[in-house]
Amino acid sequence: IFIGVGGGVNIYHGNSEKGRSIDRILAPALDISLGKWITPSVGVRLHYAGLNAKGWTDSRSAYATGTPTASGIYHEKFNVSNLHGDFLWNISNALGGYNAKRVWSFIPYVGLGWGRSSENGTHANEIAATVGLLNNLRICDALDLTLEARHLFVNDRFDGVVRGSAYEGMWSVTAGLSFKFNRRGFKRAPQVVVPDYTPYTN
Repeated sequence: IFIGVGGGVNIYHGNSEKGRSIDRILAPALDISLGKWITPSVGVRLHYAGLNAKGWTDSRSAYATGTPTASGIYHEKFNVSNLHGDFLWNISNALGGYNAKRVWSFIPYVGLGWGRSSENGTHANEIAATVGLLNNLRICDALDLTLEARHLFVNDRFDGVVRGSAYEGMWSVTAGLSFKFNRRGFKRAPQVVVPDYTPYTN
């Protein structure tokens, strides 16, 4: 069983971000997770990801701020949260065999959950899908450094603007720490030796 916390940046992409300055859409990200490795290769976790998102919109939406640019584009800012369950696959253990002292574990994952955006007294709730890549770098038996990159997929209306796209979403890159509770590691099940059996005959 492990618990993790991390921070980094969110990069939202909706209908109007293409070609815009990336420094105006960088927002702080927060990760909190609780998970369990069922086998050395397969695990599950409950993960909160979010904090803030920034972007651009060509309409005076609920999340728009300030005055428009000369081209009529508004800057937007809102709170975002994504609470989801993830299925983790440790490729390093699956292909290389379990090694409790492995320095780097390469772990892709998929998740499904609930996404919420909110600001200025309004909000939106949507089903949210997540795909990502978690890198665990071993510090000691109890602690890993985590480096994570993921993408959130939500409905086009998540930021309060609908332009007919199938979806929009958010990239996130974070770094953090993961603490592993006792009992740590896995032990191989003892090999069962079946004794020879010779039928008794008269």
